[in-house]
Order: sequence, then structure tokens, then C-alpha cells
Amino acid sequence: MTKDYYKILNVDKKATKDEIKKAYRKLAMQYHPDKNSDPGADQMFKDINEANEILSDDTKRNLYDNPPQKNAFNFNGGNPFDSFFTPRSQSVQTIMHSCKLKDVYLGNTIKLTFERHVLGGKGKTVCSKCKGTGFLSQGNDNGFTYAEMCDACFGKAFSVDYQTERKTVDVKLTTDQIILRGMGNQMENGKFSDLIVKLQINNDNEEIKLGDMNGNLNTQKKVPLVDYLLGGELIIHHFDGDIKMKYKGDGNVTQKYRIPNRGLLTGNRRADLFVEVIPVLPKNISESEKDILNELGKNENFSVQSQTP
Repeated sequence: MTKDYYKILNVDKKATKDEIKKAYRKLAMQYHPDKNSDPGADQMFKDINEANEILSDDTKRNLYDNPPQKNAFNFNGGNPFDSFFTPRSQSVQTIMHSCKLKDVYLGNTIKLTFERHVLGGKGKTVCSKCKGTGFLSQGNDNGFTYAEMCDACFGKAFSVDYQTERKTVDVKLTTDQIILRGMGNQMENGKFSDLIVKLQINNDNEEIKLGDMNGNLNTQKKVPLVDYLLGGELIIHHFDGDIKMKYKGDGNVTQKYRIPNRGLLTGNRRADLFVEVIPVLPKNISESEKDILNELGKNENFSVQSQTP
């Protein structure tokens, strides 16, 4: 789940930029590693800086308050704001990849191209924004002395030269979390972080649709009204071959069937495929057909009264 940045800074969701800035300054001083050695202070300090980076920027704050929802297929959660942070504040790089449902079902291997940050030739240099002090400004606010941490070096007083590298690797698509070890951004110590690939499934043109986050799939099959009432057989064009399925005219308005083990592979088992059978009502009914329907309407089995409990 995404971190609650408002709670971290102890501000209201309607807080102004000035209120956010003031809260950040106070907490940054309280949890700065040079001043606070309590367990958990270091992580809190990082969370405070992340919260300030998101909530003090209008674009990032709007995305945080209104996260995108389109077909995000993420079985293991995660923070959609990972891509906002620079390599020095990331231990894991996360990217989103758009793919077809068919490729995920079949477990196909695809070529994944992405960009990552690698160390440049200059190495560590004095931070040009804070001139090596680690802070941008300091002052007194109602008796509270504060020093505003440099948002470029996060108080470290130095910066690192990064370059962008483009890589292409083979990735087997799976519903389990895809982790590519050592393929993410290069960190200050020279080691490479892991790369997490989150799948965004595009199945707008497929007969089979993603059903839920448990890997179940859905499809709808339209059949003539007479067949719907009497029962029949239909064919489902699945990703790994056609499926013949019989359905029965049981009088129920909704006919939904479960075909086991034809959903996505999640862990060690395959989920299911759910098939909804929908009747197609006839159009432009002829006079002779109306006569037949009127006669059927006189039959007790077709009357409204017969459907009343």
C-alpha cells in the first residue's frame, strides 16, 4: 500500500504548502540522523523527506491524491511514486510495463526495454545547490530554530554524477511479482538495485478479460433467445485452444458457468474462467412470429403468475 504522507507529516489533507513546509522543517530537525540515534529514526527521516517531496509538488500531490486505476495488475502492492525519487533515495527501481493478457496467460517471454541510472565519470562532487553545507537556509520561526535541508543532496553535502543507460532484457511474464535482481539503478556505493516490473494489462480487443486480482478470467457469450431457453453448446476461443461448453435452459435470467483451471497461473495453481451466457433478443418480429408469441403467452409456463414465488 502507498504510504500515508499526510500522516507522516502530521498535517491535514487540505494543508497548504506553507503548513506542509513548516511541518517538514520541524520533523526533519527532530529525526535527522546527526541529532537522533533512536531506533527507527533513520527510516522516519527518509519517510519525512519522501512525504515532503510529494506533497510540496502540485503535480505529484495531485497524482498521490488521485492515483491512476486503469487495468493495473499488481498482485503484490507497491508504491506508485517510486519513479519520482532519485537513485540516491531508491533501494529498488520500479517500472510499469504494458502487455497483453494472452502473453501473461501463456507465460510468454518478451523483450523489455527500460532506462536506469548509472554512475557517471565525475563521482562524488560538492553539492552545487547547498555549496556543501547540506542545508539551504536556516532561521527562527516563533522561537523554533530550524535549518531547511537541501532537497538536492538530502543533507549529505555532496552529489553524485548519474547518467541514463538504456537496457533490453528477456523477461518471462508471470502474475507473481517480477523482480530482476541487480538490474535497477546504480546506487552511490556502486551496487545496482533490484528492478521490479509491474504489469499493466491491455486486453481491450480480447474475448477473454481479466476478472479479478486472484487471476480469474471472464468472458461473455451471446446466444439466440431460443437456444438460451432450450440449452445448447458454444465455443470459447481461449488463448491456448478452443473450449466446447454446454449450457442448459434452466429458466434462470442469469446463466454463469465456471470452467476450472483456465485462468491465470498464480503461484502453484491456475485460477478459473467464468463464462456468462447472454440471450440475444430478436428484432423486427413478423406478424406470424407475434401470433406464436401470443399463443405462448397464454401458456401457464410463460405467464407472469408462474414466475411468482
